[in-house]
Amino acid sequence: TQRQIDHQWRGEDITFREMEIKNRKLDLVHREVDKRAEQLKAISSLAALITGFAMVVLIETSLDVEKVWTPLLVAFTGCTALVVVLMSMCMILTSLILVAILDQRYYSADMDTKADAFDQFWNDRCHSDWVHALSAFKLGVPFFVVTLALLGWVKYGESQETAIMISSIAGIFLLLWVFVYLPHWGHTTRQAMTPRASLGTPTFSHVQPRHSEVEEKLEAGDLLV
Repeated sequence: TQRQIDHQWRGEDITFREMEIKNRKLDLVHREVDKRAEQLKAISSLAALITGFAMVVLIETSLDVEKVWTPLLVAFTGCTALVVVLMSMCMILTSLILVAILDQRYYSADMDTKADAFDQFWNDRCHSDWVHALSAFKLGVPFFVVTLALLGWVKYGESQETAIMISSIAGIFLLLWVFVYLPHWGHTTRQAMTPRASLGTPTFSHVQPRHSEVEEKLEAGDLLV
């Protein structure tokens, strides 16, 4: 009968809408995971690159220790070691987080709980390490520049003009980093370091009744026009 056809059509329509909501919610989760993965890859790669440069400077630089002023040598080696430690910590943390969130991409087969599960996992397990990794990176960059400035005096101290030029270039970049780049992009890093809010359900889903409620109304004939 027409009444039965209407019942069947409305039930199929509600089921389709529920699946569409779940698919959109799942797509949001996958996009968030992909975004986090790209951020982690970028920071990890750059940290590894800076770590390599610092290690080369520390190992390959040939110095006559007896001719270098001891406090200057201590400052140079200390800053270089600090750069290696900070960038290595950043690289290791971001790599571990990346492995964890890629595993979380397929963590739950239930599309209703997957978004909430990822949000909770990120906030509980990953957020603090992500903040530490970004902080280590932001702190390691200026120390890397300071290492470059000190290298000019340690390696080319006998030529003051050369040392002054290297230190001046490093100093200009350091000022740009502190007073231009960090303030300009600070809101982006602060936003990235903010704990995630739940993705929730797409905005139009609140108008959709639960499937059990729909079935009850269909049986009662309340949804018929």
